[in-house]
Amino acid sequence: MKINPVSSNEAINQYKGKVNQKTVAGETNRVSDTLELSEGAKSFAAVISELKGRLDTGSDSARVKAIADQIANGTYHVDSEKVAEKMLGLKFDSEA
Repeated sequence: MKINPVSSNEAINQYKGKVNQKTVAGETNRVSDTLELSEGAKSFAAVISELKGRLDTGSDSARVKAIADQIANGTYHVDSEKVAEKMLGLKFDSEA
């Protein structure tokens, strides 16, 4: 059996011809996609939406700007004990 090569343009033209034949004949079937969310997904989306509404980004922006200004001025101080406490989950005695 011999298989003759077909160029991509020929294949596309054949496909377009078939599509046009169906359109002319009126055989096109329109299929629309639908999405249905479960009740759990709907309630989760509602909770997320409510939480987004509660976030106060204004105070965070002001805090970030203040820290950025301190870094730019060279006045930002990092408390190494607090960093270590957070990293290790320990509480150190400050009197030691």
